[in-house]
Amino acid sequence: MTLEILIILLYLAAMLAIGFIVQRRSGVETSKGYLVANRNVGPLLIGGTLFATFWGGGTLPGDAGERPIIW
Repeated sequence: MTLEILIILLYLAAMLAIGFIVQRRSGVETSKGYLVANRNVGPLLIGGTLFATFWGGGTLPGDAGERPIIW
């Protein structure tokens, strides 16, 4: 059990470290700059993000009721 907790903590620490490194390199200094990606995102990435949001939000609630519950 302690090995699993250690692995999870190491993973979380690595994710935080990667986040801080990328934030320093990208030059994002404010939360507004973070939310709009410093306005450096192309239309393909924006379209893909909107499509993924639409598709995921529309399919998951409807699909959940059709799945059998296996205990």
